[in-house]
Amino acid sequence: MVSNDLKERVRKASDIVELVGAEINLRRTGRHYNGLCPWHDDTKPSLQINPERQTYRCWVCDVGGDVFSWVMRKEGVEFKEALFMLADRAGIPIQDDYDPALTQKKKSREGILEALDETQRVYKQQLQRNPDALRYLRERGLTDESIARFGLGYAPDQWQFLQTTTVQRFGNEILEQAGILGKSPSSGRVYDRFRGRIIIPIINEKGRTIAFAGRIFPEIGDHFAKYINSPETLVYRKSDVFFGYDEKTDEAIKREKEIFIVEGYVDIMLAKQHGFDNILSPCGTALPVESTKKLKLKYPGYPIVLVFDGDKGGRQGAFNVSKNLIARANSRICFLPEGKDPADLIRETGDLTALSQSLAQEKRKSLFDYYVACQLGKYDLKDKTRLDLTVPEDCQTFLERVSPDLAQMPEHALGIYLSRLERKLRMPKDVIESVILGTGYLYQRMRNLKRRNHFETMFIVRLLQMPVELKVLKNCLDPEMLKMPEARAVYEYLLKNYTPERYELLGDALGDKYRREMLDDLQKERPSLRRKTLLTMLGTVRGPRIRNRQELFQPLAEVIACETANLVRRAGRHKTATQLLKLYKRFRDNLE
Repeated sequence: MVSNDLKERVRKASDIVELVGAEINLRRTGRHYNGLCPWHDDTKPSLQINPERQTYRCWVCDVGGDVFSWVMRKEGVEFKEALFMLADRAGIPIQDDYDPALTQKKKSREGILEALDETQRVYKQQLQRNPDALRYLRERGLTDESIARFGLGYAPDQWQFLQTTTVQRFGNEILEQAGILGKSPSSGRVYDRFRGRIIIPIINEKGRTIAFAGRIFPEIGDHFAKYINSPETLVYRKSDVFFGYDEKTDEAIKREKEIFIVEGYVDIMLAKQHGFDNILSPCGTALPVESTKKLKLKYPGYPIVLVFDGDKGGRQGAFNVSKNLIARANSRICFLPEGKDPADLIRETGDLTALSQSLAQEKRKSLFDYYVACQLGKYDLKDKTRLDLTVPEDCQTFLERVSPDLAQMPEHALGIYLSRLERKLRMPKDVIESVILGTGYLYQRMRNLKRRNHFETMFIVRLLQMPVELKVLKNCLDPEMLKMPEARAVYEYLLKNYTPERYELLGDALGDKYRREMLDDLQKERPSLRRKTLLTMLGTVRGPRIRNRQELFQPLAEVIACETANLVRRAGRHKTATQLLKLYKRFRDNLE
């Protein structure tokens, strides 16, 4: 058991402003600090940090707590592990008998980091002993200063080279956990994963080596992958780190107020060698949405410029990325001359002239505009026939193509892009909205709920389960009373689109498949809430704002009476009607 004394020591040693500020850009407002909340798509800073109380709270998500709950929520760990992480951060030693399992995990993480640091040291030594590999890097334009700055190395082309060096002292188990050694599934024999490659270490914000990328050297045919990367480990997740991020990068981003993202490691090294420091690369073949969200939190409002090759492959890759990132209104996309990458342009002129010209403001496109152009078939991408927006049938096809992506957008972004489509298609906004927010929209909204308020979630589900008279319900529940943006969006959609005669059409908009899956999901989440009455849920939603029982019960009694009459007229629904009549009697009694 963890002692209260230890918890208090760790709490006092952990400043919540410093802890949160390491991940999110905070701005002081009076006695508090404000920043973008990481748990919803925040556009106006709704996360508030109270340095006096050492607490945080998001007024939209309605979540908050202290330093321990912050780490637990952000890292997805239990209290004890959060305590150990904060203690380690504060330099407070913890005895092994507090929690042997967590202590062992901490030792494993530290063992992996030490093994990676030692392996990088060995690889750097080997590079200096291999003149061919050094010559190759210099021919690519890298100076000795850059080679040292990025800690480049070389792994000899030997199956078990590391087992003959000082790295072997860590043991095969740690080296496998670090992703340095691989194991044959047939023979169980371990081998050096990066043999015969130039080594590019991946460094985290603390300056520790957490992974490697390896470039084949020398060229020995197409049957070997040109690049291989470390697998994800206890200390390395691709979506958590960008290649090339360091203090100079942070200073350059804040100075230039924009961020460039390219695909290649050598591109990054050459650009930074010439003073172009506000540039990063994802650690993988694609740009994860999580990575851009981290940049948005750390540098709110700064535009992100995605740089791609101008050939067909580059345009297809750009389209794949744009589908995931179109909600970022300040994201731009830029294409280089076909067959050229940033390193090629730098080598051509020996400086940043050619690259800067290719990245000029007039060469950049809105990510959404490029996404729309791809969906119209302008760039000859696979499965994208060309569409003519002057033809009504093509307009319908276009809207069907974009609906799956746009329907999952946050409301603020969707509103912006609906207005753009209105001008582009010369169609009424309501018509476009009805197509995009058709099949599956409500289901997607409900699946995206964070379950922050289960009563609000189930309240919306009840509205979908029974065709209530929403015009009456509107009199006793204003949408603004719902705290959850997603639940409020669904409720507003129901109020806007529902009429008693068209309830079945509303059901069609959701779709039987989506309705069934949504209800199954929510019932698994909290099955007991399914037995709660709409009255109880509504009372919980409204809370202290209910001034008298008549104000709440009268409209609901009318709703249930109306619904009972409808059900009696439908064959096979008498049991449900009887249940509703009992509820109506209970409500009527409450009115007296």
